[in-house]
Amino acid sequence: IYVDDFVRIMGVKDGGEEVDFTGSMDDQHIVKVRNSFLGGKKLLKNNELKQIIVGTEEASDFFKVGFVMYALCTLLCPTTSVYVNLKYLLPLRDSKTIARKNWASYSLRFLLDSVRSFKENNQVYIGGCLLFLQLFYLDAIAHGSVLVDRSVLPLTVWGKVETEKMKKWLQKRGGFESDKVVVMKTEYG
Repeated sequence: IYVDDFVRIMGVKDGGEEVDFTGSMDDQHIVKVRNSFLGGKKLLKNNELKQIIVGTEEASDFFKVGFVMYALCTLLCPTTSVYVNLKYLLPLRDSKTIARKNWASYSLRFLLDSVRSFKENNQVYIGGCLLFLQLFYLDAIAHGSVLVDRSVLPLTVWGKVETEKMKKWLQKRGGFESDKVVVMKTEYG
């Protein structure tokens, strides 16, 4: 699995700059932004961040930072915690550089580190973008009649109906580990 696979499946790109966590959470700008999100609380739950974002009427810097933080905590780099990782404010401190960050590389590395930790430490849960792994597998199966438009981002192709069709197709062939299910390596553009 490579970064190009993550880009192709999830539609998240690298912008050329590393996702940088250097700096201090006590930096004046970080404290101000953090307090804006926390509103006097010590911790912020993911669903509370969602409500803040939904309640924001304009695409301000505050909205952009909140949106990316929410995407990281719930989709791209989720953990087992229900709380927002406020350390994401460090790489998000300048909203104008958000698009220039290597989000695909960071998200894939986070997933691979989480899988490695899961295996080495006999953990119960895996962090990281498990949706990517599911879509990567579904996209790689040679599945005959269940055709998928490969010109479209897999994240948008695999809805509930398509996934259910694939499950039935897999069950008819003996399941995920059956030798009747062929996983193919497809080269893309």
